[in-house]
Amino acid sequence: MKETISNSKIVFLFSTIAWRITSTLVLASLCLANSFSQTPSPTPPDKRGLGLENKPADASQTDQFKSREAKPELVLQTGYNMMSGAMNPKASKNKKPPDPQDMLKDIKVEAIGQIVFWDTASGQQIGAIKGHGKGVTSVAFSRDGKLIASSSTDNTIKIWDVASKRELRTLTGHTSNIESLDFSPDGRLLASASDDGGTFLWDVSTGEHLLTLVSLDDGGEWIVVTPEGLFDGTPASWNQILWRYNRDTFNVAPIEWFFNEFYYPGLLADVFACKRPYVAQDVSKKDRRQPIVKLSLAGGAASDAAIATRTVKLKIDLADADTDSEHAQGSGARDVRLFRNGSLVKVWHGDALKGQASTSLEEEIALVAGPNRLTVYAFNKDNVKSKDANLLLTGADSLKRAGTAWVIAVGVNEYTNPQYNLKYAVADAQSFAEELRRAQTQVAHFDRVEVVTLLNENATKANILSVVNQGVCRKISLCFSVSPLCLCGESFFK
Repeated sequence: MKETISNSKIVFLFSTIAWRITSTLVLASLCLANSFSQTPSPTPPDKRGLGLENKPADASQTDQFKSREAKPELVLQTGYNMMSGAMNPKASKNKKPPDPQDMLKDIKVEAIGQIVFWDTASGQQIGAIKGHGKGVTSVAFSRDGKLIASSSTDNTIKIWDVASKRELRTLTGHTSNIESLDFSPDGRLLASASDDGGTFLWDVSTGEHLLTLVSLDDGGEWIVVTPEGLFDGTPASWNQILWRYNRDTFNVAPIEWFFNEFYYPGLLADVFACKRPYVAQDVSKKDRRQPIVKLSLAGGAASDAAIATRTVKLKIDLADADTDSEHAQGSGARDVRLFRNGSLVKVWHGDALKGQASTSLEEEIALVAGPNRLTVYAFNKDNVKSKDANLLLTGADSLKRAGTAWVIAVGVNEYTNPQYNLKYAVADAQSFAEELRRAQTQVAHFDRVEVVTLLNENATKANILSVVNQGVCRKISLCFSVSPLCLCGESFFK
């Protein structure tokens, strides 16, 4: 019988480590046509302990992968152990668990740990691959049929050459049962999803673990993280994931601490596009000591009563973090940032301490009527963010004043391709703007209404943003007229 294996004529058999149904388990179609869209299991909140971790590569791998032994673990903010079936969406909360006695009636113990190839036309076995020390849980063919990936109950993945049945490499890192595998259409990448809610993405040619994708809050939030610490995801996820060091439950650092240097928008898309984002120093080598930041009213004035003055003076106290066994010097404090109601008020660039153990900064800011939520933070010398220092000041009702409404009218009649030219867009934009000015003037909600028109060649993104970013624009109505259409709303550029 020929050893050449045709992908269209093969079925395979795989077994688990401890249990195997007496009737032969045969997966009858290896021409896997499912798209490369595997998503991780949702991650419901919980109140327990550990998480995803990057285990060290085996001794046969390169020093580059061995160096990951010291890397921190990725854990949920709640301390949830992501190696739990509770995160498996397939497990219904209301479903009665199967009776172990019923399961034992039709199964027997047999740990084979091999993949068997069959000729579907003749029903004859034509080959087998052995190499997993424990049972096989999942397999996947590459689209061209040249490679097979298999996962085992020991949480390892092996990639095999189909023609020679030779093991090409072993992938390690998962800490929970691997539920499914799939190659990208071009065979360059392999995704592996485990029942802890994490999906790993691997480089097939090198075996490198490229990133981990974690789904949170029943799929409503997500975050993707590289082993070096680069991350992207929904903002709500940033404070749900921690780096845990030395397997110490209390030695943790939120991913958000490293935002300044490690936040990488579009990370997942870049990795899929064969880019390999680089960091000069991975997250495990960063000095995680945070500078101490405090915020108060200058002069020790009370902050709980309503303030009727238009401006107040703030005091920001900064101090070095203490030295420790690993750091002979302080943490440093730099790039101090002050916010009011989420908007940046001022930045003190560079070293704020200037060689001192502590210092104070003062700044006079304007208040608005109602809540003024002030936040200040700084970064240490390794760009690790401090904890937020917060102060709530209430502006008296006497501070209320009418604002200015800005209307940006954009009209384009003339295009590079004259086939797209319009006749009335400029006139429409001007008419829309004047109508808004007239209506808002009648309502008298604003002190005044300012109209800025950007027409034809002046209707550029840079010019629009220049007007929006003037700082005086609190409420903006934006009218575009490239066809009879008007889009208006203060939240358009948020």
